[in-house]
Amino acid sequence: MDWFKNSSKQISSLQIRGGSSTAHPSPHVSKGKQIVQGHGEVFTHFISLPLAIYPELKQKVESFRNSVLGNDHDKKPLKFQSTLDEMGIEKSMFISPNSLHLTVVMLKLENKEAVDTAQDMLKSVSASVRHALDNRPVFIRLKGLDCMSGSLDKTRVLYAPVEEVGGEGRLLRACNIIVDAFVNVGFAGKDAKSRLKLHVTIMNATYRRDKSKGMTFDAQEIHKVFGKKDWGEYLIREAQISKRYLVKTLTSGSVNGGETSTPHVISLAWRQRQAGSLFYFGDYDCPHWSSHSRALNVNRKSLRRSKISAHSMDLFKQNLSLGNHGGSSTAHPSPHVSIGKQIVQGYRELFTHFISFPLAIYPELREKVETFRNSILGDNKDKKPLKFQSTLDEMGIEKRMFISPNSLHLTVVMLRLVNKEAVDAAQDILKSISASVMHALDNRPVFIRLKGLNCMNGSLDNTRVLYAPVEEVGDEGRLLRVCHIIIDAFENAGFAGIDAKLYFKLHVTVMNTTYRWDERKSNTFDAREIHKEFGEKNWGEYLIREAQISKRFCHDAEGYFHCCGSLPFPH
Repeated sequence: MDWFKNSSKQISSLQIRGGSSTAHPSPHVSKGKQIVQGHGEVFTHFISLPLAIYPELKQKVESFRNSVLGNDHDKKPLKFQSTLDEMGIEKSMFISPNSLHLTVVMLKLENKEAVDTAQDMLKSVSASVRHALDNRPVFIRLKGLDCMSGSLDKTRVLYAPVEEVGGEGRLLRACNIIVDAFVNVGFAGKDAKSRLKLHVTIMNATYRRDKSKGMTFDAQEIHKVFGKKDWGEYLIREAQISKRYLVKTLTSGSVNGGETSTPHVISLAWRQRQAGSLFYFGDYDCPHWSSHSRALNVNRKSLRRSKISAHSMDLFKQNLSLGNHGGSSTAHPSPHVSIGKQIVQGYRELFTHFISFPLAIYPELREKVETFRNSILGDNKDKKPLKFQSTLDEMGIEKRMFISPNSLHLTVVMLRLVNKEAVDAAQDILKSISASVMHALDNRPVFIRLKGLNCMNGSLDNTRVLYAPVEEVGDEGRLLRVCHIIIDAFENAGFAGIDAKLYFKLHVTVMNTTYRWDERKSNTFDAREIHKEFGEKNWGEYLIREAQISKRFCHDAEGYFHCCGSLPFPH
C-alpha cells in the first residue's frame, strides 16, 4: 500500500447500510427509554457535514427551486403536465440553501452535561477518524435525484445521492466510527447504523406548512427534468454537533443562518490554540480541535511554511479536505519548552533533533543513490553520461543539492531538545513507548519498498524536494501505526510541534535545493528530465531496524547523524 499516492477517480456510492454496535445506555438517557433512530422527534442534535459553506451549491439548489416553482426570471418556466398543486408541491417543502448538509447520525442531548459529553466524544474519536481518512482530503460528488423510499409518484423526501470521489470508502469508514461512538454511549439510536445513508435533502414533505395535504408529493416530472443533474463536487471540511430547530447567524467566514430547520452550528471558526489541544491531520492539511471549537474540523488549504503560525491560519479555500492517519492527545506543555514559545513544526530552524529510521546502513541503497547522482552529473565513469535536452545549469542543478548517501533516512518527527535534560527526557519517552511500538509491529520485522521519484509540492518543473516514495511491504499499516505512536508521545511532552501530524510524510529525500551553496539561485529546479529517466526506478526493499533520536547538523564518523538514543525494532 502506498500511503501517499493520489486517490483514483473512481466513484463509490455512499448509500450506507450496516449493523449497529452494542449500545451501552448513557446516564444522560432516561432509564427505560431506549432511543430508536427512526423516531426523529426525540432527537435534539445531530452530527452534520456542512455543505452550505459552498455558494455554488447554494446557487444550484436555489435555481432548482425557482425553476420548479416558476420563479426563475432569467429562464423560461418549466412546463409540467400537472400543476404544482396537483403534484402536491409548495415552496415550504424545499430545503433552505443555507442549511444544506449531510446527516451522519441523530443525537439526543437533553442538557448541557450531555452536550459537553458529546463534545468530548467527538474529540475522543478524532484520531480514529483521521486514521480512517488516511490523512488525505475527501471529496464528494452530488449527482441526480432520488426518492428516499417508495416511488416517485408518492415521494416524501427527494434527495441528491452522495458519491465519494475516488471510491475508497474513507468517508464511509469515518462516518461509521462516529456513529459507533455515539451509539455506544446511548446518545444515538441502537438502529443508527442501519439508517445511515448519506444524502442531501432537496425537498421534504414534512416541511409543509399545511399538513392536511398529506406527507407525500408526486416527483415524477421533476425527476424527468433533473434526474441526472450534476450538483458538483465538494470538499468535506468538518463534522459538527448541530442543534436542531435553532438558527444562528454566524460570524464572517461561517455559514449564515437560514430557515427554521437550519442546524445550529457550535463553531466553524478557526481559532488560535489556547489551553486546549489542537489536532492537525493531513499531509499539508490541518483539520483540528481548538479549545473553543467542538467541531471536528477536517480540512484546510495547504499552508506555506513561512505562514504556518497560528496567527496566520485564515479560512482555507476549496482545495483539500478530510485527512490524517492519527491524532495527538491533549498536549501538556513540557518544562523543556520555553514559556511563551509554542513550537510550530513548519519552522524547522527551531528544531535541534529528529526521530529517524536510518537507511544509510544499507550499502546497496547508498550505491544506488550515488550512481543516480553521478549519472545526472556526468561523473559515472562506467556508463555513458545521460543526455538531457537542457544543461544542468539551465535546469538549476548542482552537485550540492544531492543527498549524501551516508545520511539516508526517513524522518518521523522533528524535535526541539534544547539541553541535556531535554535529551534525557526524550530518551525516556522513547523507552516508555517501546511496548506500544512492539505491539503495533506485531513483534515482527517491517520492510519498506522505495520505488520511483516524486516532488514534494508543486510541479516537476519547479521542484524544491525530489524524493523516493515509501511503501510498506505487505500493506498492513504497521509502520504507519508506529509512527503515530512516536509522534503522539513527543507531541504530548511538548518536544514536537503542535502541527507535527500536518508535516508527517515518510519519504527518502534524494535532492533538495536548500542544500545549495549559492543562495542567490532559485529555490527550485527543473526535475522533468530526471523524472523521465528515473521516475519508475526501483531503489529496493529494506528492513527498518530501529528508531533513533538523531541530532541535526552533527554527524558521526560514518557520516550519519549523531545518535542520542534508539529503539530497536524486531529483526
